[in-house]
Amino acid sequence: MPMFEFKCEDCGHNFETLAKKDERVVCPKCNSDRTKKLLSKFGFSCGSSFKPSVGSSDCSGCSSTSCSPT
Repeated sequence: MPMFEFKCEDCGHNFETLAKKDERVVCPKCNSDRTKKLLSKFGFSCGSSFKPSVGSSDCSGCSSTSCSPT
């Protein structure tokens, strides 16, 4: 089962949990089932291209003057 990030629409709590793709997830803080799956961030943008954060330790191929998290 993959790990997903969620946000509770009732209390605003952000949390991660193991869940099946379409499984209904309950907030561990308030027990609400009104949770929303979030888009996980696994890389960063460098100029107009996306660079994965795994397997690369620099922006040697990037000509941008500033890198920012996605």
